[in-house]
Amino acid sequence: MRDLIKAEWRKAFTGRVWWISLLAGVFLTLLSTFGLASQGKEEVAAGTTDLVTLTDGLARNAFAILLFVGILCAVLVAREYASGSISRSVVVAGRSRLFSAKLVAATGIGAVFGAVAVVVGFAGTWAIMTAYGLTPEFSGTTVATLAGVFAVNVLAAPWGAALGWILRSPVVAVSVVLALALLVEPGILALAPSVGQFFLTIAMSSVYGDVKPVLLSLPVAAAVIAGWLVVLSLVARKQLQTQDISS
Repeated sequence: MRDLIKAEWRKAFTGRVWWISLLAGVFLTLLSTFGLASQGKEEVAAGTTDLVTLTDGLARNAFAILLFVGILCAVLVAREYASGSISRSVVVAGRSRLFSAKLVAATGIGAVFGAVAVVVGFAGTWAIMTAYGLTPEFSGTTVATLAGVFAVNVLAAPWGAALGWILRSPVVAVSVVLALALLVEPGILALAPSVGQFFLTIAMSSVYGDVKPVLLSLPVAAAVIAGWLVVLSLVARKQLQTQDISS
């Protein structure tokens, strides 16, 4: 099993998809952090916020890299169906072992991206606030926020991988990840907060300390996230075991 996990790990970091995803996530995060810092500078000057709150908010912005973790892990699974290599992988490894190996490798990818997100959250906040003539004030809350940022990046990996197994098409999988994270779940939260707070990416907001007005407590959010990941993984595993992989 260890050799299979290593093979899946090497496969994940072969080609351009992984580093394009990582660079895109870092670039867009820093770009939006610049905008938030510009607005934050005006709020600090007006006395409507303080440096501690602004520092926490900018560090929290690194959570956005989780979107690219989900996309990458979905593509890494679904592209095997698109290329037809899934049949060879199943013959070599077996369906159950292949599923487990890809899940472990995906989680490792999430940890790598999560570590980068923490660095971006800390160093990016410091550099951008300094560029705006502001002195960042990191606190215990910032540490907890960055720990949450790391956690949601790790959690986004099995989410994306499961969607890749279920949807089987890279284009469809990427579209669904984007739609869920950017449109569907935020839309439901806006229209029906008592329902929307139980969706996966919204529950993740509690982990990194978002300031949305209606969010679950951290223990409840953790249970909701675990429930979503278990259900999606079971559906994905069942589909792999029972459906024709060539279809």
